[in-house]
Amino acid sequence: MTRLAPALDTNRVAGAYFVEGDGYVDPLQCAQAYAGAARDLGVEIATGVQVSEIRVDGDQVIGVATTDGPLNAAQVLVAAGPWGAALARRAGFAPAVQPIRHQRVRTGPAPGIPDHHPVVRVPDVGCYLRPEKGGYLYGFFEPDPTAIDPLPDDFTTSQLEPPVATITTAQRGLLPQFPVLADLDIAERIQGLTTFAPDGSYVLGPVPRAEGLFVATGCAALGIAGSAAVGQWLSRWMLEGNPGVDLGQFGLERFGARC
Repeated sequence: MTRLAPALDTNRVAGAYFVEGDGYVDPLQCAQAYAGAARDLGVEIATGVQVSEIRVDGDQVIGVATTDGPLNAAQVLVAAGPWGAALARRAGFAPAVQPIRHQRVRTGPAPGIPDHHPVVRVPDVGCYLRPEKGGYLYGFFEPDPTAIDPLPDDFTTSQLEPPVATITTAQRGLLPQFPVLADLDIAERIQGLTTFAPDGSYVLGPVPRAEGLFVATGCAALGIAGSAAVGQWLSRWMLEGNPGVDLGQFGLERFGARC
């Protein structure tokens, strides 16, 4: 363990396992890579355009209303992160998900962090840590998280208060395993939102009684980790009528009908 994470105090670890092949990516570069690949396939991406409504005629989706005018479509996928549930509700479907605050910080530079340093998760205290820009990035899944619901259309994460108290709790939870954190200043505080279903799993699939409308939400801070698979499943579902695998565990109605 010390070869993988030299700052880890193994005297305070009762047991651990290493997931070979686990990793992390820069989220901005990942999104840009997906966008570039989509454009190569002829996809048109419009930024700075707000979707205000999912247009439904009877039981059939017919498009969306945007700040640039209406767009007609026989199929619509709502994959809008924290705003996904609010958009779906405008089409008459209320996914059992809720956007909650998720806070993390990045420390200043720390010596001796190897390139192969893994993400270290400490589930006993709901915390995780990994390298970022020469320091450590660490976050905290709060036992009593703050929900941001309803979410205003003009909401930005900059409106969230800096997570001082929350991150102090996270630091205390990680100090037994990573005492080095006591000597590192906070270089950046990161306010974020993530969307959770009651069981912490994705919420994916076609909306009942709204033909052509699909939803992908409930990322539970694992959106990038599952993005390639979720994208493939949903594209197959929309184009071929079948995702290619059994996705019953992620079904929209597993918590009861909410139309």
